[in-house]
Amino acid sequence: MQEKEISTEQIKKIDASFKYNTEHIVPQSWFHQAEPMKGDLHHLFICHPSCNAKRSNFPYGDFDFYNPESADEPVLNHCGMAIEERFEPEYGKGTIARAFAYFLLRYPKAISKTKLKQVDVPLLARWHEAFPAGLYERHRNQAIYRIQGNRNPFIDDAGLMKRIIDCLGKM
Repeated sequence: MQEKEISTEQIKKIDASFKYNTEHIVPQSWFHQAEPMKGDLHHLFICHPSCNAKRSNFPYGDFDFYNPESADEPVLNHCGMAIEERFEPEYGKGTIARAFAYFLLRYPKAISKTKLKQVDVPLLARWHEAFPAGLYERHRNQAIYRIQGNRNPFIDDAGLMKRIIDCLGKM
């Protein structure tokens, strides 16, 4: 082995020491892990592996008995709740809603019709409204624009989601 080569064991150690992985807001299996969707930064977020595993590839849901979003809670608590192949995140509902809406707008044919039927668009709209974009999300949008060359319009224009849903309702 040459001096600059990294062994498989070294790679395994590095991988084991990295305590986070990438969560795709729209599960990769929903769009067959295709590019450019797989690498689109607007729907990629760092996530603890146990949270990523708990979410699996379930669609988002909202459980009446579960009300986790609180300003007094830590960022990482229990990640959320998964029941009957639905997942309600503990935090970041507004961010998730805007990232998912961005994906639907940017890649309208990427998700299979079967999976698309599982998307609760009114729920995403409620989360978007209840949890507006904050300073961090706006700065992240700008940083992604510098890297990727496009923006998430739902972060820039808070009223866009309602206008789109209203238009869809009139069709």
